[in-house]
Amino acid sequence: MKILAIQLKRIGDVLLVTPALFALKQRFPSAEIHFLTLAPNHQIFRFSPLVNQVTVLQPKNKRKLLAQLWRLRKENYDVTLDFMSTPKSAFFCWFIGAKKRIGFAFRFRSWAYTEKVLYSSDLQYSVIHKLSLLQPLGIKTTNFQLHFQNQSFLPFLKRWKKKPGNRFQILISPISRRIYKQWPVEKFAELIFKIFLQMQLSPPVQFDFLLVGGPGEEEGVEKLAELLQKKQIQAEIQIFRNLEQVWRNFRKADFFLGNDNGLRHFAIAMELPTLGIFGQGHPSSWTPPNHFLHAVVENFLPCKLACAYPHCSLGCIEVPVKKVADKFWQHFFRMYLST
Repeated sequence: MKILAIQLKRIGDVLLVTPALFALKQRFPSAEIHFLTLAPNHQIFRFSPLVNQVTVLQPKNKRKLLAQLWRLRKENYDVTLDFMSTPKSAFFCWFIGAKKRIGFAFRFRSWAYTEKVLYSSDLQYSVIHKLSLLQPLGIKTTNFQLHFQNQSFLPFLKRWKKKPGNRFQILISPISRRIYKQWPVEKFAELIFKIFLQMQLSPPVQFDFLLVGGPGEEEGVEKLAELLQKKQIQAEIQIFRNLEQVWRNFRKADFFLGNDNGLRHFAIAMELPTLGIFGQGHPSSWTPPNHFLHAVVENFLPCKLACAYPHCSLGCIEVPVKKVADKFWQHFFRMYLST
C-alpha cells in the first residue's frame, strides 16, 4: 500500500499530524507513507521513521509546482489523506488522483474526496480532529503523542531528578505570528520580574531564563531582553534557524512558558512541562486532554465562543500578570513535588 498525507502548513499543524502518521504505521507496517508539505515543515521528518518520503512543494514557481504534482500523480497512491482540507489542498488531492481520497466534508471542496469525514463542531484537541480522518481506513486510537525527530530525550521525571542545585532552565516564548494570540511583551517582562523576585524570597529553586523565537521574531525577543536588562535580570536569547536547533535546546530545557504558538507544540512533543498563555484560541483545541504536564491560563470572555476578530478590542489577550504568575508557581511546584 502507498499512502500520501497532505498538510501544507503551518509547522505546528504538521507536528499535530504525527499521531495520525504513527497510527497509520502501526496499522499498515509495510505501507509506504509519503508526506506533502511546504518548507520548512519538512524538517520535522528529518530523522523520523514515520514517513518514507517528503515532498516540499514550491508554490511560487508555477512550472516546478506543476512538475511536482505530475510526479506525485505518477506515484499511483492507494490512499490520499488531506489533513488540511482547504480548497487548494483539496485540488492537489484530487489532481494527484489516488483511488481513495479522504478529507473533511467542508463546503466547496468535498467534491475532491471519495471519502468525506464530518468535522466535529465540539471543542476538542486538534489531534482528535486529524485522527478522525483515519476512520474510513478502520483506524481508531486515543494515542495523542506528538512525534518530533527520533524521540530520544529524557522523560520529564528523569530530567528533573538530575537537576544539580535545583537549577532549572525556563524557555520563554514571547511571540506569536497572530496578534490575537500575542500576550504583550511588556507583560512578559513584568511576569519574569515577579518570578525572579519570588525566587529570591522563598522557593528552593533557581531559574535560568532563555528567550526563544523563530525567524522573523528577533525584534520582539530582543525587546523583551532589553526590558529585563533594565530590571537587572540577565536572560540569554536563542533565535532558531532550523528545527535541529529547536531539538538541541528543548532537550536541555526544563519548562516552557509562552504564547499559544508552534514552539509550544514542540515542547509538548518533547514532554516538557508547559504553561500556555491563551488569547483568542481555545485551550482545549491546542492542549492534550487531561495531561499532567500541561497547564493553560486565559482571560475567558463570552465573545470567544463567537469571535468577531478583527472587529473587537482583543480583550481576550489581556490576561493579568498576577494570574499568570500564580498559575506558573502552582504548576511548577506541582511538577517539582511529583519528582
